[in-house]
Amino acid sequence: MPRSKYNKPFECTICKKKCYKSAAGLSRHENAEHGNYIIPPIQHYILPENAISEWKEMLVHAIHKRLPLAFRKTGKQVIKFPCMEGQYLGLFRQYLTRVFVHKRAYKCIFSGSDAYQTISSLLGDQCWGVRHYKCNQVSYVVLFIQTTSENSVPALDALIAKKSAKKKKEKQDNSGKESFSSVVTLEKNTIIQPEFIVDWVRETIKDFSGHQVASGYIKIQFNVEKSFFTDPNTNPYNQ
Repeated sequence: MPRSKYNKPFECTICKKKCYKSAAGLSRHENAEHGNYIIPPIQHYILPENAISEWKEMLVHAIHKRLPLAFRKTGKQVIKFPCMEGQYLGLFRQYLTRVFVHKRAYKCIFSGSDAYQTISSLLGDQCWGVRHYKCNQVSYVVLFIQTTSENSVPALDALIAKKSAKKKKEKQDNSGKESFSSVVTLEKNTIIQPEFIVDWVRETIKDFSGHQVASGYIKIQFNVEKSFFTDPNTNPYNQ
């Protein structure tokens, strides 16, 4: 039997005023009208405090595994593993940036000069995003980039040069008129601050027989750089 338009299969549960013919239509509506919605559904549970403490240690351990000394392993990092909805909300509920009601997904974004300290307080570990190695070498999560010339960051300069070279090649392929210096100036004037993004999504697998299983996943995205300090006294990460 065809689905009746009165069954409201894709109704917006936030405003309760609109229904759509498809999930895609409802998703577009949520993105346009409820992009700042941060209230999670009430049908969830919170883990005990001791379980949350252990969960914090697990997250710090997972992050430190992505802070190697090898330079080739710097840059964007993505961590993804199974996670219960109660685990995620028990730790990140107060920091939600977006709740996707229809998809039953969550997003937290940490960025800015105070982002590192915020996450330190959240995880209860001041060194959650820094891993120390011998000879005053450190690998660390990048959360804020100084834009003034006196506080120039070598890793940022290298990133700018790499992006500039890529844009130069793209511009030359398209028009052949864009100069390298203008691209460098554009990059330096349009620096995008890095972000520490923590998502929770629910994934479903359905086989040919119709059997269906689902699981929640946490997905963490961040950028990693490394530094070397010839003088231990100038190492800002020393405790």
